[in-house]
Amino acid sequence: NSDGDFSGSNGSVAQTVTPAPTATTVTSNPNPSVYGQSVTFTAFVTNTATSAVPTGTVSFTIDGGTSAAGTLETCPSAIPANRLCATYTTSAISAGASPHTVLATYANSDGDFSGSNGSVAQTVTPAPTATTVTSNLNPSVYGQSVTFTAFVTNTATQAVPTGTVSFTIDTNPAVLGTLVPCPSAIPTNRLCARYITSALAVSGSPHSVTATYTNSDGNFQGSNGALTGGQAITPAPTMVSNVIVTPGTQQYSDLITLSATVGSMPAIGGTLFFYINYNAVSPSTCPSYLLGSTSVTGNSTGTVSNVALLEPSSNCGAVAPGNHTITAVFAPSDLTDFTGSWNSGPLTIKQEDAEITYTGLQYFGASSTASSTSVTLTYTLQDATAAGSGYSFYD
Repeated sequence: NSDGDFSGSNGSVAQTVTPAPTATTVTSNPNPSVYGQSVTFTAFVTNTATSAVPTGTVSFTIDGGTSAAGTLETCPSAIPANRLCATYTTSAISAGASPHTVLATYANSDGDFSGSNGSVAQTVTPAPTATTVTSNLNPSVYGQSVTFTAFVTNTATQAVPTGTVSFTIDTNPAVLGTLVPCPSAIPTNRLCARYITSALAVSGSPHSVTATYTNSDGNFQGSNGALTGGQAITPAPTMVSNVIVTPGTQQYSDLITLSATVGSMPAIGGTLFFYINYNAVSPSTCPSYLLGSTSVTGNSTGTVSNVALLEPSSNCGAVAPGNHTITAVFAPSDLTDFTGSWNSGPLTIKQEDAEITYTGLQYFGASSTASSTSVTLTYTLQDATAAGSGYSFYD
């Protein structure tokens, strides 16, 4: 009392204040989501008794896994002011075991608010993919190594597809491809696989080449793709070289030796034919004339020996004296996957030496009176054809 008329006094009461109850709800955006897609979870912690704004922290767990701290955010203006808001963003939720339970737990450290939690079911679908196939060499030559590359692209998100890629050529069994790093120039959300072969034949070309992508963890949809237009295979070339005639100049009716070297990649055997005056359109028509043939193995030299320079029965002048061309023609044993080839070398044929022999009686004088003595006369006539006929011997 201030005027002295009353003595002072005091009293007390025990006031019990309990923590304000809270309730937590959770939303997600988007829901459902595609694997690899970024999803934001928002927790709303509401003071259900007063207008005081809750304080504390919010953590998020997915399917009971490791807890992740949420980020406190300013709540939207449209909701009550007595709320605490927190968010958590992730793109690491698998499509397997979907839907996933996402739990938000609110904790208060000063004792003014009671804790609470809430959850949302998040559905995650597998990411769609698209597969394309390329060839590093198209068309290719029989026996040549060809590399097929499959590009599996996640068409919805930036997650890189996981799994395997198999390659099927025509109707043959599938072959597992080798996973390889993708080129740096292409999008990063791709899986790349490669298959290398040199076993494609000309028969059946162009060959269909299909790549099939398979995912095992459920995060990506499978897909397949084919090489546009297929893989074309052309016959492998062969080569004839070093056509040699020994000797290079020889008389008619004498013997020569013919040789030539055959090569190809891959190696192939076959038959080596030797023609004089070769006519590719009609090799059996004179003066094109087959002198001989021999079998050869891959990448080797074939030789035909003791070939007599004699006219064929048609007597068409195939080996008449003069300059000729000897052509070695190689016919591979596989005329589908390989092409034939030929090459040539020179041959000069000389006229044959002619020998005239007379054996009989001697004649003396203009009377042509025969003597009793027999004599033999021999004369070698060079270049008989040019010399003509009508030579006689007299003594």
